[in-house]
Amino acid sequence: MPRSLKVAVVGAGASGIATAYYLKQAGYSHITIFEKEERIGGKCLTFKHGDHEFDLGANYITPYYHEVLRIAKELDLKTQPAPQRKSFDLTTGNFLNTLRTTLMGKSLLSFGAASAKYLYLAFKYRKQINEPGFTELEACPELCHPFGKWLDINGMSILRQLFLIPVTIFGYGALDDVPTPYVLKYMDAKNFLLLARVGAGLSKEWPRHFLDGYQGFLNAIIRSEQLDVRLNSHIVSIKRTPNVVVGLADGSLHEFDRIVFACPLDKILPVISDASEHEQALLSRIKYRNYYVSACDVDGMLDITTDELQLPPAKPLPAIGHPWGIVKFWKDSDVNLFFTVGDGEDKDKTQPQDALPAVTPKMVEANIRADVKRMGGVFQSVVHQQLWTTFFPHVEAADFIDGYYQQLERQQGKLNTYYVGAIMALELVEPIFNYSKQLVDQHFSS
Repeated sequence: MPRSLKVAVVGAGASGIATAYYLKQAGYSHITIFEKEERIGGKCLTFKHGDHEFDLGANYITPYYHEVLRIAKELDLKTQPAPQRKSFDLTTGNFLNTLRTTLMGKSLLSFGAASAKYLYLAFKYRKQINEPGFTELEACPELCHPFGKWLDINGMSILRQLFLIPVTIFGYGALDDVPTPYVLKYMDAKNFLLLARVGAGLSKEWPRHFLDGYQGFLNAIIRSEQLDVRLNSHIVSIKRTPNVVVGLADGSLHEFDRIVFACPLDKILPVISDASEHEQALLSRIKYRNYYVSACDVDGMLDITTDELQLPPAKPLPAIGHPWGIVKFWKDSDVNLFFTVGDGEDKDKTQPQDALPAVTPKMVEANIRADVKRMGGVFQSVVHQQLWTTFFPHVEAADFIDGYYQQLERQQGKLNTYYVGAIMALELVEPIFNYSKQLVDQHFSS
């Protein structure tokens, strides 16, 4: 493919900047990134308060973020270890070792056997897991179940409470909702072992976070590659044949040879004049979670990452609207981040959807105040609150059975169009970079 092609990228989040970065590395120089917001980053949002940066979206780096760490090293970006992790039981008011909490009331032998089986299965499917995207995992029908059901089928139900931490608390949904391929892509064998080490308090160096935040990481890429990013660009029309023409709200028209959608794919549909019925049908099946991240000034909190869990016989997690995860990133700052699921994903499926309470900002703040008091802290104020309404774009397990990703991948290149981002890769920065790299290698190389 000639390097003189002009490429438009819609969205300046992690996937858009990653795609432009790899295009630039491949020799393309005519790349324009359109971003509707007044900032870059998408869900890599870094909030500065006092002398410190706080990530209100993507935040962690593991030792297996090979692309992110490689680029960060080239750009001389600094990281530091995240706080150690503990669990807080709202019932007893005690802080406990996270792994010990998940073992409570369980046989250590049975838990160990189930963990070994999970590692075996993750290793068995390592080729499918390591391949960017989901087509390889989707080709294994035995994996196309909700994750909780898959654990039960394989005799690993005892691991459910352990997986609440990386999956449900982090906003990916209830274990009986989220499809297994997403969890396996996230929690492969290496990350499962890291989860165990962190839960046991044995990992002092990992995970880590950027001193200048993930938004600082993306800004450094933009500066290094001198990428053309146009903020406040409100796209009102897109036509893709015979050439791509992007129309902006200011009346200007911009012509390109190719276009890459690095934004919520279903949200861009209304401005595409030549979307086929099949393309519309595929993209309209994408779903999201609502997820609050609240930066609050709180006195007296421990310098740790805290998971809110409840011991049996209570339900493992507090009610929807309570902060399920809390992080105090900086010892010399009283700002804590509170992570709150906002869409009732742990719903009792025997109740109608409209019976669920709407999680509002006031409800989130009230629950933070109450839980901080239980932990011995003193709530001062909400410094910043971010509601992500498009967190974790995904489809359901039934869509995997239907071959959703194989159909979507076959759309790549049609009408001069390509798709990248979390729906294609997973709502994590490393998989997003890996997918963008593969797309450029496959579709934009000689």
